Amino acid sequence: MTIKEAALFYLDEGMNPIPANKDKSPRLASGHSFFYDRIDDIDKRFAGVPLIGIAGGRISEGIECLDFDASHGNESIDVIYNAYINDPQVQYLLAQGKISVNKTAGAGYHII
Repeated sequence: MTIKEAALFYLDEGMNPIPANKDKSPRLASGHSFFYDRIDDIDKRFAGVPLIGIAGGRISEGIECLDFDASHGNESIDVIYNAYINDPQVQYLLAQGKISVNKTAGAGYHII
């Protein structure tokens, strides 16, 4: 799947994709409104883009993401992550398919 196809897929699923640089920062002009308004001109905005982010909140049907990340590469997130993921309420949400856990490219997790 190409970046453009992925962006269109996310739009079809009710999310608002954001073109991103390799450092995960938005590849958009400063002051853009796409955290609040639907992205437009997919062909242009996603040309040559290495990554896609998803704008959270209302614009993407209320999607939220918790990022468990060892930002400096030498930190351990295991204690905090394990305490969170083993909480009975979190286990219930996982069992119901209400949240998902995704391993990140680094040493972290996204809980969506």
